[in-house]
Amino acid sequence: MLLKRILLFGVCLIAMPLGTCTVSAESDGAVPEPVIEAPDMNAFWATHAAHRQRGDLDAATSILAEDCVLVEPFQPPVSGLENIAPKMKEALAMTEIHHVSFESQEVYHHGGWLVDFGTFSETFSLNGEEGRHVVQGNYAAVLEQDVNGDWKVKRFMALPSKSVPPE
Repeated sequence: MLLKRILLFGVCLIAMPLGTCTVSAESDGAVPEPVIEAPDMNAFWATHAAHRQRGDLDAATSILAEDCVLVEPFQPPVSGLENIAPKMKEALAMTEIHHVSFESQEVYHHGGWLVDFGTFSETFSLNGEEGRHVVQGNYAAVLEQDVNGDWKVKRFMALPSKSVPPE
């Protein structure tokens, strides 16, 4: 809860009000800006999870903005797609992913910005090891809609709350 409040405070600092905003036409006949709909975040993450599970690096990283920042526990933040992609490639090469799921819990959306809080679960095996690891936890993501209308992850923070080593 505290993390959500801190992240929301930070989002508010960059002038991103929470909620959805619609624009109506002015009486002078001006054309209103289009209302940008928030994506179905569970479908968004399910597609990403399927790409990761297949080991498709290009498709898995296609949701990331060029200036994305990835924050994982006990690791320094990784900035930029050019630095994140090699780390993801290395992780995909040394694991067999059996299951990945994300479940969006709360979505705050305004215009071309979106903040998503949810839970994740991943089951994987390390190459050469017997048994499966299970990691579960929470995530926070900030997304921006690009000029093509695609949603791109600008910031992603994973907070594991449970990690079960293989038996």
